[in-house]
Amino acid sequence: MEKAKRITFFNYSQSGASENGIQKLIAERLEARQATILSARNIKRYQHGRKWNVGSSDKSNSKMMAISAKMSVQVSDIIEHKTSMIDDQISTIVEVMFSQFMQQFYSTLGQAAEEVGNSVDGKDHGGDFAAAFLQVLRKIEFGVDRFGRASKPEIHMHPSVAKKNMTYLLAQPQAYQEQVNEVMAEKEKSAVAREAQRLSRYRWPEA
Repeated sequence: MEKAKRITFFNYSQSGASENGIQKLIAERLEARQATILSARNIKRYQHGRKWNVGSSDKSNSKMMAISAKMSVQVSDIIEHKTSMIDDQISTIVEVMFSQFMQQFYSTLGQAAEEVGNSVDGKDHGGDFAAAFLQVLRKIEFGVDRFGRASKPEIHMHPSVAKKNMTYLLAQPQAYQEQVNEVMAEKEKSAVAREAQRLSRYRWPEA
């Protein structure tokens, strides 16, 4: 019986796992992680410098924020040809970069919301999460999906916090639940109406 050939670092490099290949693999895995938070349909890429400005904004130029991670290889791993550590290192790099991406993502959203006064502080509601949550619903605008149907907003929390808050909301009296449903119904109606108004600006070819 022929013995399986042991994979060495030389074999690994010869198989096409070059530096560019590793970078590509990191990018692909990072994009897959980002897709768990942001739909790939809503991600667009374009070439630009380190700064940019939105014409309709009065704010100063935005700056590109870099994310990075280090990869270290032990000499002993190379000597023992532990090629599995390459995949382990790639997974670690992806998680580190994804964590940095999420921190910048939430920081950017928070800053933008603060600048336009579209933020809610629980302290203003006596620490009552139910009241703060209702105010959040009143402040935001719902969007629509690609079929023109109203889509409900996402709320991102730590799983343990989300479970606690959801239990608290469900325990609220019926009058509160009716208020929430009323606000959401109105927001959905407004979202569909805005989309219809947006589409009305376009001329469609006659059938």
